[in-house]
Amino acid sequence: MHVSSYNQSFMDYLNTLRFSESSELREAILQMNPEATNDVRMKLVMYVGLEKQLFLDGDLIRAKDVSEKAKNLAEMHPDTIQGDYLAFMYYVQGLFFRLQHDLIASKSYFQRAKQHCVAENLKQFINYQLDAFHATEDFQKISALKKRVEQFRERNIHFMYILGLLRIGRVYRLNKVFDTAEEYNLDALRLAKKHSLQFLVDKAQNNLGHVYYRKREYDKAHDILKPLAEMTENNLCRILALGNIYGVYKKQKRYDDALSTLYQVLNVATAHNVISRLPAIYRAIGQMYDEHFHQPEQALHYHRLGYEEAVRQLDNGLGFNGPRKTAVIRYVEFSQKLNYRKLDKTVEKKPFEFALGKTWKEIKNIFQYHLLSYHKDQSTGSQKFLAVKIFTQVISFVSQPEW
Repeated sequence: MHVSSYNQSFMDYLNTLRFSESSELREAILQMNPEATNDVRMKLVMYVGLEKQLFLDGDLIRAKDVSEKAKNLAEMHPDTIQGDYLAFMYYVQGLFFRLQHDLIASKSYFQRAKQHCVAENLKQFINYQLDAFHATEDFQKISALKKRVEQFRERNIHFMYILGLLRIGRVYRLNKVFDTAEEYNLDALRLAKKHSLQFLVDKAQNNLGHVYYRKREYDKAHDILKPLAEMTENNLCRILALGNIYGVYKKQKRYDDALSTLYQVLNVATAHNVISRLPAIYRAIGQMYDEHFHQPEQALHYHRLGYEEAVRQLDNGLGFNGPRKTAVIRYVEFSQKLNYRKLDKTVEKKPFEFALGKTWKEIKNIFQYHLLSYHKDQSTGSQKFLAVKIFTQVISFVSQPEW
C-alpha cells in the first residue's frame, strides 16, 4: 500500500525515536492524542509511536493498552490499514514482545511484519531483528548479522548501525568472547558521540560497563557506570546502570553498598513507573537479605512484593516469562524453604498429598510451588481447564479453610 509522504516521514521519525530526542520531544510523543484525528492511518501511526515510547520508558502496562488499541483499529479497517502501515505496527509489537522476554511472539511479529512490508528502510530493520535472533540462537550465524549491520553503515543509517554494533557486542558477550564484545561497544560509543546520539552514548556506556563487570574488571566497570547513573536523563538507563553497579558491589563483597544501590534502583523505578524492572528489583533485594544479611523475614517480604508485582502485571496481560516468571518461582521456592523448617515430613511425590488434613492457612505458601510444578508437568491442556482441574483436586485434600 502507498504511504503518504507525511505519514512516511512521521513513521521514519518514530523509528528513530529515543536515540537523539530531547525530553521536550519525548513529552510531545506522550501527549499525542490519536483520537483527535479522523485519518485512520495517521491514528494507527500515532498509537504505535505512543506504544513504542511507553515501552521504551518501561511502562509496559500502558504500552500494552495502547498496543491493543492499535491492533483493534487495524482489525476494524482491514481495507485501509495494509502494507507498510501493518508492517510498522507488527514491527513495533515485535520490539515490545522482545522487551517482555517473549522471544517466540517477538519473532512471530517480525515475520508477519516482513510479509506486509514494502518500504526498503523498514524492511532492513525487520531483517536485522531476525538476523539478530538467529545469531543469538546460533553463534555461527553471527556473520549474517555483521553483513546486515554493515548495510546500515553503507546507507548512512547511523542510529541503526550503532545499534547493530551494540547487538553484535551483546552476542559476543553472551558467548563469553569478552575482548571482542568490548571492541564493538567501544566502536559504538565512539560513533554515538560523533553523531550526538545521547541515548546511544548512554546505552553503549552501560553495555561497556557490563562487559567490564563480566571480565571481572570491577573498578573499570564502576568508573564508567557511576557517572552514567548520576548524569543520564533516561530513567531506564539509570536503572540498568545502577543494577550493574549493584552487581559490581556484590562481587566485591560490599554488601551494604550493594543493598543501598538496590534501594536507589527501586526508588527510581517506582517514582517513574518503570514497572518492567520491579519484579527483578524486589527479587534481588530479597536475595540480598537472605544470602548476605540472614534476615529471612525481610527476604520473604521482598520476594512477596516481587511476586505480587509479577501477578499484577500478569493480570494486566503481560506474559508469564522473563523477570515475572523468575519472581513468581523464586517467591514460592523461598516460601517452600521457610516452610520446610516447620514441617515434620518431607513433601511426597504425589502433587498435593502434602496437604492432607491441613488447613489452607498452613499450606497456602507451599501449595503455590506445587501448583506451578503441576502446571508445568501438565501443560498440554488449556490453562483454564487446568486451573479448574488443579483447584478441584486440591480442595478434596484440604479441610475447611481459615481465611
